[in-house]
Parts: sequence; C-alpha cells; structure tokens
Amino acid sequence: MRIMLWRISVWLLAGLLPVALLVGSPLQAQQQCAYLHIDGATATAIGVLWSHGFDDDDAQVAGLARVVTACRLERVRRLVPDTLASGMRIGNDYSLVFGVVTAGDAELASQFLSTLLAEQSAGEILTDDFVALAVARAALAADDAEFVYPGDVLLARARQHFGRGTAFARPPAGIASAIAKLTPAMVRKAMRVDVPVRMAVLGVVDAALINAIRPLAPTFATRVRGEFVCADPRALREMTEDRNDRADSPYVSAAFALPADVDRAALAVGVQVATSRAFRRWRMRGMEQQARAPFVTWSWLHADPLLRFCRRGENPARLLPGERPQASVLDEVRATTAELRALLADLRTVPPSEAELGLARAALRSRLGLPGPGQKSAWASEPATLPGRLQVLLLAAHHGVDVSKIDNVDASQVHAAVKLVLNTVRSSWHALLPGQDNVFGYRRR
Repeated sequence: MRIMLWRISVWLLAGLLPVALLVGSPLQAQQQCAYLHIDGATATAIGVLWSHGFDDDDAQVAGLARVVTACRLERVRRLVPDTLASGMRIGNDYSLVFGVVTAGDAELASQFLSTLLAEQSAGEILTDDFVALAVARAALAADDAEFVYPGDVLLARARQHFGRGTAFARPPAGIASAIAKLTPAMVRKAMRVDVPVRMAVLGVVDAALINAIRPLAPTFATRVRGEFVCADPRALREMTEDRNDRADSPYVSAAFALPADVDRAALAVGVQVATSRAFRRWRMRGMEQQARAPFVTWSWLHADPLLRFCRRGENPARLLPGERPQASVLDEVRATTAELRALLADLRTVPPSEAELGLARAALRSRLGLPGPGQKSAWASEPATLPGRLQVLLLAAHHGVDVSKIDNVDASQVHAAVKLVLNTVRSSWHALLPGQDNVFGYRRR
C-alpha cells in the first residue's frame, strides 16, 4: 500500500493528469520541480530550464544566452564527469541543460543539479580561453543562422518583417557581431544573474532520489510563458529576394504570424495534417533537412510565433558553352511559388478527413505524450531517449502545453484554426536565390 501511495504521489507531482494540471497549481507555486517515473526505464534524466532565451537578451548582447548555457554545461561536465550523457538547448525564451545518470544514483543526480544551480562564478573552473571559445562558437552559430543555412536565413527575413521594433526582429540565434564583443567578465556576470528556473527528473524515480533532490528545488515560481504575438502583422506586399552563395537552387518561404486567439491545440493537429499533405504532394529535391528548410515548420511545444512553409526549387543543370536555358532562376522561383500557393489553397479550402485527424493525433501523441501509470513504452529502456522526453516535460510546463486537448478538437475546429492562421493579411513571402546563376539553367515548367 505504501508503495502504491508513493507511486500515486509521484505521478501527481509529475503532472500527468494531465501536464496542464501542473501548470499554475498551488504545488507548482511552492516547488518548480516535476518528477516522473517511467516504467521500464534503466536510467534517470535530470534537467534545469532557465526562463531566458535568445529573445530575452539585450540588443547589445544578443546571443549571450547561448554562451551562458554553454558555460553552465561545461562547468557541470567538469565538476560532475560521471554522467552518462549531457547536453543543452536554447530557444526564443528558454535555456535548458540536461544530464543522464545511472538508475538509482541519487547522489550523482543531486550533485549534477546543485552544480547547475550554483550561483558562484565559473572563474575557478572555466578559464578565459574556454569562455572565449564559447563566445566564438556562439558567434559562428549566429552567423550561420543569419547568412548560411537557407531555412534559417528565410526565418531571419520573416522575423525582421514581423518583429519590427521588438527583439523578435533580430536573427534567430543572436547577432554575431554583438556576441563577438562579449568578454569573460560579462559572461561570468550573466551566469550569476537570478533567473526563474524549472527542474524535472524523469526515468527511474524512487523515494531516495526525490528526497535527495527536493531540497534543491527552487522555491520561487515562474509563470507559464505566453506565446509571442506579432504586434503589427501586416502582410508584405511583395516577395523579398536575397542571394546566397550556399544555396544550390532557389528556396521560397511563406510565413504567417499567429493571432492571439488561435486555438493552439487545434492548430497543432492542423499543422500535422499540413505536413502530411505536403509530403504526399511533394518530394524532396535536395537536402532540405540539412538546409533547415522542412516543408512545414511550427511547434506548439516551443511556442513558435510563426507558421512557415518552405519549398526548394528543382535542381538546375549546368549549361554547355553557348547553350541557352529553357527557364531562368526567376522562372523557377515563380514555378516554386505556385507549388507553395497550391498547397496553401488546399489547406484553406479542404477540411481534414477523419483519417488525417487520426494520423495527426497519433503523431502528436508520439512526440509530446508521456506514459501514464502502468504504461510501458518501447523507448523507456534506452537511456539515450530520456533527454528528449525530459525536454517535453519541461517545455510543456513552460509554455502551457496540454497534449490531451488534441482529443477534444474536431475537423471543423482544426480547419478553422488553420484558416485563421493562413490569412494572407498576416503573411510574409521570401525567396532565396543561388549566388550565381549564369552557368546554370532550369527546365521550363
């Protein structure tokens, strides 16, 4: 009986009745830690989420969040070297560090968390050289996102349009020139800033582990972060065009700003339907995934403020000396744009079928769902899968995501949410063209 009562209490703390019950509850206001025991798990994942991301940085240090998180991760790796794995993730409004420890090692888990939450300077652990290296890596990643990867370049253009006058207008991973100016002293000072945090423990969770970690749980709460809503989401009258030497074919993107009143559970189902239709309609023409330019991009879990669609043009052919192309790169942009507009028209006019809804819900449950008491999952026994589920637990609480809501939306609600977002008044179109096209040609289509 004691074991059963303990297990029930653990599930309640984990917020699995459902996750939304954890958000804003009196218990959460006292302790910002979620515990989730997974039947069949062989390890324990632990993590801390700071309520500060790229868009929370001041403009003069845009991208500092990545450097701070990298230093926190490196410090805990040096002081707690016996973890099975560790890593980090940074988003628009959060920074997250996780670790995986052997099942039952409450002492190591406690040491990992206490090190992450320590406020002392990292000077005695991280040298100036390492901090400088972290700064250089963050600056390179920011430069890549703004100028190299086609999908991120197109995102930067959409953010610039929709985020006028706000931090959202900045590139998605910070400003490389601002990051490059960061000094070790500035980074160490930022590491000591008091930021609201959440904690989570997932996998093998027993009484000894909870007792070891409970004293470390922060007693101050952070509210659920609201989704960013564009203040002035006017449509861009004409498609912007940029040249990029890394693009081997044109990319066309359409971005839509989410209205404040959209049903995000219904939209999540609708976006999954849109993704399925895109894959049925189109074939990949190159390395869209490596280019960070998937067909459809929006995440309920990450509270994305934009829904984006992207289509890569056909592969060009090298012209022989004196040969004239059937079509120019601008012709290919127009043809690719027509493909994208046809998909959007289909989504606006054709409601999702019951079969599409079923597949969409199953896909969302697979990505966002967490097993309940007595439920076993095939992934549970593999420690490498735990960090992903830990991030779901943390980000769902951070952004108020309740995956159970997808079962309560019908086809009309899903279609209404999609049509509300795909309003041309809230759209922004951008094209990325290859840097040089005089030696290449496209087929006429």
